[in-house]
Amino acid sequence: MFGSRFMSISLKFTLTISILLLILVPISEYLSYSQLSSTISTNLRTKASSITQNVQSTCTNAIIGHDYTFLQQAIEETKRRDPDVVYGMIMKGDNTIMATTEEATDNTQVSQEAGKSTSLGSTTFFDQKRKIDIIEYFAPIMVGQERFGTIRLGFSMESLKKARTNAIMTTIIKALIFILVFNVATFALSKRINAPIKQLVQDAATISSGNLDKEIHVSSNDEIGLLAHAFEKMRTSLKVQIKEIAKKAMGLEGELDVFALPDLLQLVCSSRRTGQLFLENPTEKGIIYVDQGEIVHATLGKSLEGREAIYKFFNWTSGTFKFEPGQVKVDRSIKLGWQHLIMEGARHTDEMDRIKLLIPSPDTVISVVENPPEGVDEIKLTVEELQVSILVQGKKTVSEILEESNFDEFETYQMLYRLISAGLLRVVD
Repeated sequence: MFGSRFMSISLKFTLTISILLLILVPISEYLSYSQLSSTISTNLRTKASSITQNVQSTCTNAIIGHDYTFLQQAIEETKRRDPDVVYGMIMKGDNTIMATTEEATDNTQVSQEAGKSTSLGSTTFFDQKRKIDIIEYFAPIMVGQERFGTIRLGFSMESLKKARTNAIMTTIIKALIFILVFNVATFALSKRINAPIKQLVQDAATISSGNLDKEIHVSSNDEIGLLAHAFEKMRTSLKVQIKEIAKKAMGLEGELDVFALPDLLQLVCSSRRTGQLFLENPTEKGIIYVDQGEIVHATLGKSLEGREAIYKFFNWTSGTFKFEPGQVKVDRSIKLGWQHLIMEGARHTDEMDRIKLLIPSPDTVISVVENPPEGVDEIKLTVEELQVSILVQGKKTVSEILEESNFDEFETYQMLYRLISAGLLRVVD
């Protein structure tokens, strides 16, 4: 029915959630990583700034007094205590080195920037020798306006890179685990939701195949449960109705809008039954007499009998019927076989439908045309049509014409239709 386009609800649900997670989780984790990276970078800069200022305050007097031994010990101790310190360097006011670690670098550009600074500063560069990124903090030793020296400490940014890499890996792993767990949970939930729907679809297919005996059991306290309950009510209702229709059909009793008259007559006659078929609608009552499968007589009200009554019955679209078996004690007025009678009745019905487009009801008023159209004199009317046209006498309703006509209802309707179509009579609005 659906072909290759079919996709289960659970799969649709899972795919939708997966797409949303693939969009939202990376964004969320990226924001989290950016915040973490900023925090790590800030912590490194704060630590480097604090260490540089501590060395500055500790070594100020030694720089002024040119105590090289103390300065060397201070710079080496600083490097030993913090693994991020790559090198340390203390310079005189003229930028000559007073104390340095063995790994100290002599970057000319950094040296010039540090030598000119009048406050705590920093710069970042790539150390070609060590092949790492370094952030160097420098602070001047000032007494009044005179520069006595400069402290330079180089801090490796590898720990920052490593922390960022770890943060990225942690973020990716967390995102993957979150997506995996959430998708598994979503799929399990969708399967749980989809299970009663599948069961309901199977039950509906069972009902559509004609099996109304299987009860619908869907234990779900939500909209699916309500739908299943509605299906179960429909199943029981259909079962009762079908049993009722079958019961009436077997007993030949029911509604004409369910069991049409031609089908009913065919059933009665082909099974060669004998009895009376009572027909009734809100305005009329009638009887069809059947003897050994042959329609022998019919009455409709007090005026119509025989084939005319049968043809009138064929125009009924609603009403009730009931067949009572028993001996038929009436004179046979219908000689036509039941098969031909049904065919003729169908033809009458079709023609009456066409006639009613022009003459909708017995209350329709018909009048004589005072000034017939040209060429009407050439129309040759039958004696019967002349008799019907004379009955109009100026203006009358169809029911009045039918009462005065010597012909049956169908024949009178046919002649009125031909006279109107010829332009001799007209329907008064």
